[in-house]
Amino acid sequence: MPVTTRHIYNALTQVMPDFVGPIYRELRFETGEIVPTSLDLQPGAELVMQELLDEMGQALILADAMDIPMVELGMTEKYYKTYMVAAGYYFTWKSTRGLNYAGKLQAVASRKLALVSRAIAERIHRFAAVGDVRINERGFLNSDRVPVRASSFDPNTGLTANILRSFLIDAIWNGYTNRTGYTRFPSHILISPKLYRLGTDLLMPDSAVSVIDSVRQSIMSGDTTVAAPSLTISQAPECSAQYLEATGVQPPATGKDRIVVYSRDPLVVTRQAEPMGQIPAEWLGAVAGKQQYANYCCTTPTMWLQGEYGEYIDHTAAA
Repeated sequence: MPVTTRHIYNALTQVMPDFVGPIYRELRFETGEIVPTSLDLQPGAELVMQELLDEMGQALILADAMDIPMVELGMTEKYYKTYMVAAGYYFTWKSTRGLNYAGKLQAVASRKLALVSRAIAERIHRFAAVGDVRINERGFLNSDRVPVRASSFDPNTGLTANILRSFLIDAIWNGYTNRTGYTRFPSHILISPKLYRLGTDLLMPDSAVSVIDSVRQSIMSGDTTVAAPSLTISQAPECSAQYLEATGVQPPATGKDRIVVYSRDPLVVTRQAEPMGQIPAEWLGAVAGKQQYANYCCTTPTMWLQGEYGEYIDHTAAA
């Protein structure tokens, strides 16, 4: 029988060793880059309790009488639930035989496991960012412990470098003066990607310095006895009006981007989680020729322990 063209192609074709799949963006809420995350959640813990101190009292200048004022130390307890996020995959007995025959069982299993890990990470990322209304939990972007300030700032009308710079500087100083009582400058500002783009495109007059860099330099070159040692201004799609409305943080057609000004400190805002694990096979098993596998990760919601060290600023969405 003559050799067909298809056989020639197969004989002369080199098969690449790796699969090519989708390229994903980094999940910064899940990785701990935005919300400080500790991977020390105790296995099986259903609640996490945080003790909060309340210090009261002050000293007075005494008169002749020794009427010394007393200070008092109070303590409250705040409890947070933990949640298990899980996803799985399966192989049928028939597909396992076929993949073994083709020598691709391990490669396909690894790819499925990677997909499970990504699915869990994406769900935790969203949970950390905005919580879940179905279980009455809030997230980093919509905590009821963080004040919301409505701003008249509109980046789409007559925006200049000086106007944008003054707006961002005011956001920082308001956190320092009005929110924290001159105790700490915010260390991080999170803004929408479109506003960040404007901040990098607009240059200060008679300068090659962008607005974003000018704001950083202004804060870091000030009084170093009180200023933050560093200031990070970064962008996140989750701060855009489109995302906030899609996830129910804001009503539809609100048209407001959200800026978050905060101190990225585990004593201010944090999240606890377990490292990702695999559910034991005996708890899943094989059913009707189908073997199931699953991974899980337990996590708390985003815990704003001291909401006064954060602030939400809502402004007209950048076009």
